[in-house]
Amino acid sequence: MPDPSTTRLALYKSKSDGSEDVNYTQDIGQNLDKLDAAVGFQAVTSSTRPSSPYSGKPIMETDTSYRTYFSNGTSPASASWVQIPNSSASYSGLLAQERSGAATTATQIKVTGDSQQRLTIGADGKLTWGSGSATGDTVLYREAANVLCTEDIVRVYRTLTSENAFSARVTGDTASRWFVNSDGTMSWGPGGASAADTTLARSGTGALTLTGALTVSGNLTVSGLGQRLWAHKAADTPRTTGTGDDPDLTFAVAANAVYKVHGVLRVNTTDATNADINVDWTVPAGADGFWVGIGQPTSASGTDGTVRTQGSTIDASRSYGAIASAGNELAVVIDAILITTSAGTYACNWSRTGASGTLTLMKGSYLELIREA
Repeated sequence: MPDPSTTRLALYKSKSDGSEDVNYTQDIGQNLDKLDAAVGFQAVTSSTRPSSPYSGKPIMETDTSYRTYFSNGTSPASASWVQIPNSSASYSGLLAQERSGAATTATQIKVTGDSQQRLTIGADGKLTWGSGSATGDTVLYREAANVLCTEDIVRVYRTLTSENAFSARVTGDTASRWFVNSDGTMSWGPGGASAADTTLARSGTGALTLTGALTVSGNLTVSGLGQRLWAHKAADTPRTTGTGDDPDLTFAVAANAVYKVHGVLRVNTTDATNADINVDWTVPAGADGFWVGIGQPTSASGTDGTVRTQGSTIDASRSYGAIASAGNELAVVIDAILITTSAGTYACNWSRTGASGTLTLMKGSYLELIREA
């Protein structure tokens, strides 16, 4: 009986005691053929893989673009093949890396000639992209449980302005509860299978249009059409001399705008003969418009009487009456239209009319400006 064949290639071994003559075909020729076939990767097809490979046996498949494998020695042999990635064939296996620490690099990608990586994948999962000539500058990573984060801009390109760029749904929804189209239009809906029913979109230069109802539970600030400017006096302001903008009823208005103005001035005096109110207005350069004050004339002696309703250009001054009667102050109702060409200050500029007494513009006086254009 010959000695046992070799364990990997099953090469024939004659008896080691020398009792067996050497047979060229069996002892040399066939063994050399087996050695020749086993050198490097054995060329096979996907259907003719070796049925009894040794652990570590390498093969390449000529019918699958030269996919390469090695046998891990497990049983059955047909399930022992582990694919080896190569540049000439697609890889269908699992590529797993294990590094010693989260801060280490797992994978780097360059283009020939690059001095820096175009993509780096860290062992912590962070992806960093760069130009190939400088250190990576764009990152995407897990910040916390279920949170994906970037410290850079996310830009979405779509073919049509009506296509969604961003969308949000609750699990089970077939329609988005919120989405943004590539033209910036934002839409909201109830979710489920229902279509969006509320839309906020740009309708022109400096203009937004809301389709649906707006409910405000906090503060709403509008700087364009529909802007509302409000001021009221929280305390009395008395004056005996001089004129000037009221410290409370003063506004910063925009250029090329039209404002509707409404308000009430509450006045009281210590000298009804010499301390009525003169109402004037500070307006931006080039402003146009008109105003009217509905109040009693300077001849007023009581809370009831003739009402003055004269209309005036936006920067003209008019005087109204005040009476010296505690608790019986008079009021001037203000209505105006302010048309600006330049930005600036719009303010109620007032003074005492006569030479004596104290005139007070009282707590609760207010002005409201609403931008109409």
